[in-house]
Amino acid sequence: EFMPHQWPQFDIQPEHLHTQAVEPGPTQITRLKPGIPIGMPGLGANLAKQLPPILSDELVARAGYRMPVHACGYNWLDSNENAARLLAARIDELMHQYGRNCQQVMLVTHSMGGLVARRCAQLPGMADKIAGVVHGVMPATGAPVAYRRCKVGMSDEDPIAGAVIGPSGQEVTAVFAQAPGALQLLPTQNYAPGWLRLIDDQGASAMPRQPVKDPYEEIYLRRDRWWGLLREEWLAPKDGEAITWKIFADNIRSAKEFHQDIAGSYHPETYVYYGNDDKHPSFESITWQMRRGSRLNGPYASRPDAFTVSNLEMHQVRDDGRSPLYVGGQAEAVPPP
Repeated sequence: EFMPHQWPQFDIQPEHLHTQAVEPGPTQITRLKPGIPIGMPGLGANLAKQLPPILSDELVARAGYRMPVHACGYNWLDSNENAARLLAARIDELMHQYGRNCQQVMLVTHSMGGLVARRCAQLPGMADKIAGVVHGVMPATGAPVAYRRCKVGMSDEDPIAGAVIGPSGQEVTAVFAQAPGALQLLPTQNYAPGWLRLIDDQGASAMPRQPVKDPYEEIYLRRDRWWGLLREEWLAPKDGEAITWKIFADNIRSAKEFHQDIAGSYHPETYVYYGNDDKHPSFESITWQMRRGSRLNGPYASRPDAFTVSNLEMHQVRDDGRSPLYVGGQAEAVPPP
């Protein structure tokens, strides 16, 4: 039997309880009094002020339910379409395991898992089997940081995670380009347009903000501008098996199709939580900023203007997959010490 008056995460005081004898015999039962607001110390003073306290009646009601927790793993590189079908099979398996005691399940997701759950709820019959969904830090319409990682890697963003996902653009591209699930993290057609921009050294816009309408054709599949998603030569990783541009393009179009399938679609009982801390900003947009180099190589070295830079192609930019990229001037051999 669940005993909510003994749950340690709630601030339950003696005056919140009443005890009654059970006849015949000396047995006594302790219960929470009804209508008592109960605090949760673990929330911290700040959050506790913003949220209403939970009522003792709600704790008693919760005690009538058993809520075992089960995990559902999936391959984040594979399409979230396939992961959604795996989740649906897992839900059916658990409902069969518990029989009549399990009429519905609740889904708690993190990041990409939210995309999986949203697609799963669209599959035939699944919405009725899901009581509700709680999404944590879900890239609901994609995340510009996925573009950034394909361009400059993660070494300056998070060295530890970068060692796993890829410290430079080459390493990230080699994985992302052949991973439909990873590409589904890119900003979708429903992300606010103009999230990619180039500014000059005075902070003025150096090209129209991208995308205007379609991020797939205007950025991800762009091969004639350096600010396109990836370099074609990075599709052939060192000591790895190369893929063709066609395979990458097919994966992008698969991502687009998935984005269109889940666009604006959420289970009717959906809740979200996310971070909003000035100490940990996220990438709402991506800005390339032009800066003058420390020196120009030779008296005739070029320093292209902003319009020229915005129109440069991949081969006209010196790029090792890390920030910064170099334009103008000329490459210079440095003698060994």
